[in-house]
Amino acid sequence: LFFVVSLLNLILNPLMNIWLLYAKYRETYYFVLALAEVATILIESVFIYPFIKEKYLKVLLYSLIANAASFLVGFILSFTPIYETVKTVYIVSGVFIVIYLLFYLFIFLSFISNYKKNSNRCDSGN
Repeated sequence: LFFVVSLLNLILNPLMNIWLLYAKYRETYYFVLALAEVATILIESVFIYPFIKEKYLKVLLYSLIANAASFLVGFILSFTPIYETVKTVYIVSGVFIVIYLLFYLFIFLSFISNYKKNSNRCDSGN
């Protein structure tokens, strides 16, 4: 799962940024950005779904949370003067990494929970 999500990010993030380069006006930029974020959430959820034994809407929520966190950190770093100090960049980057790792921990715990459920079903069937 980590490999799939990382690969998706390595592909989708540059594609989104290339697409944003063609947005010449502010309104167009935000429209393209919104479309790209929605597309990213949907694409990620479709590729993540086979790895997480949860309902699709829950997987979609995972993708939404992870991408919202990423977007907010990017927004803070890009559109506010907060990025001007090195200390702030370290703090915001650290918070982002913690959120990212918590997302993966949540997925890992979900795997463990599903593994236990599935192994209990197999044991009771014997």
